[in-house]
Amino acid sequence: MSDDQIYELSHCRPAYRPATTGTAALASLSAGSVFCRFSATEFVGTSSTTETFDGLPPAPDCDAVATEVASTIYVDRPTNEERLLTVELDGCRRVIADGYAPMQASDELLVSFR
Repeated sequence: MSDDQIYELSHCRPAYRPATTGTAALASLSAGSVFCRFSATEFVGTSSTTETFDGLPPAPDCDAVATEVASTIYVDRPTNEERLLTVELDGCRRVIADGYAPMQASDELLVSFR
């Protein structure tokens, strides 16, 4: 399948891009349920979750590097721009919506990707 076909079917981009953190807290997040999975920076497939991203606590400072991540595209409500949502499945285990402060992933969320 081509990258465009994967995007059309799953609304995630199979080309790895690191998350961009910010400092503002994200009040609400509505994201799709299908994520592209990466091992290091290599696309390894897709997976889905039905877990919510609302109500996650702020992530503490952490320097661990994630080697397994899942990402999808979401539309930022205030700007209506398409942005990246990344879930670190190891390392710091954070949820990072581009441009916003990282949130701590719940155990339920992480397990849903296994």
